[in-house]
Amino acid sequence: MVYIYTKNSDGLFVCQHCGETRKNQNTMHYHLKKHEGNLPFACTLCDKQFLHATTLELHRKAQHDKEEERMFKCPVSGCTFKGTLTRSNLIVHYVRKHKKEEAAKAMIKTEKGLYKCGICDKETNSLSAFHYHVAGCLPEFSLPLS
Repeated sequence: MVYIYTKNSDGLFVCQHCGETRKNQNTMHYHLKKHEGNLPFACTLCDKQFLHATTLELHRKAQHDKEEERMFKCPVSGCTFKGTLTRSNLIVHYVRKHKKEEAAKAMIKTEKGLYKCGICDKETNSLSAFHYHVAGCLPEFSLPLS
């Protein structure tokens, strides 16, 4: 199916079915797929549906597995972050919460709304992608992972 993406005056994508808004086109695409009712991967434990098998697997592990040893935990003592199933999400958390000032110094917001790394000039289209990227550029960045 071909989707039509429209933006409102705030620059957000608007669903033509229900009026819900999303910042990114890819999340609006996923939202529109839900209206179709054609999400091919369903959780057998709670019937929640997903567009991708990998998203279903992450959901299953996060919501239905109680094996906390699989979770990536924040190494900073006293941090209330509960953990995540992916290393990349831990890196984004760590930069956002524990390397905030360093990341802010390296961030350049472009006129196009992109995030540019002041260290290597790479542009990313989301703040999360910038945080993940800048972790590799910050000379003082170190994330001890178990």
